[in-house]
Amino acid sequence: MIEAVGVKRIDMNVGVSEASAAHLLDAQDGQGIWNRVQNNFGAALSAITAQDEELEQIRLMEKGTVKVSINVHKGDLLSVRQSLNHLAEEIAEDDEADDFVIHLRDGKTTIKASEVAVRKQVRLEAAANSVSVRDAWDAMDSYFRELTANGQIEA
Repeated sequence: MIEAVGVKRIDMNVGVSEASAAHLLDAQDGQGIWNRVQNNFGAALSAITAQDEELEQIRLMEKGTVKVSINVHKGDLLSVRQSLNHLAEEIAEDDEADDFVIHLRDGKTTIKASEVAVRKQVRLEAAANSVSVRDAWDAMDSYFRELTANGQIEA
């Protein structure tokens, strides 16, 4: 869907405490995109607050968030739009990414961390206003094997 429609904007929210911890631990090595986002948000927050003791207290917040939005307008270069699409795909696929909203170019569709899911429709034969439990389980087992085989889940 991201490739077909294109991404207009990505909103990323990272907890201040998580960002600060990621930066202190330098959690960037060998991690996914979301860990790199947290680390760099932490670095930015540290740069903003490091020179002033009063501002430094912001990094100690337990419930605050840092929000960054990346927007690409219609008139931007195709390569820029494709890069934002790629970033959106990486974020959506990262298991650690837990607070983002991807706004697609159609203006109607958003993808949120809590909504990322995979589905498959299967056809089951009806039997007297019901379906066979065995057929349903077989279909779910088959789907589970497909997802495992193509690397979408780890069993």
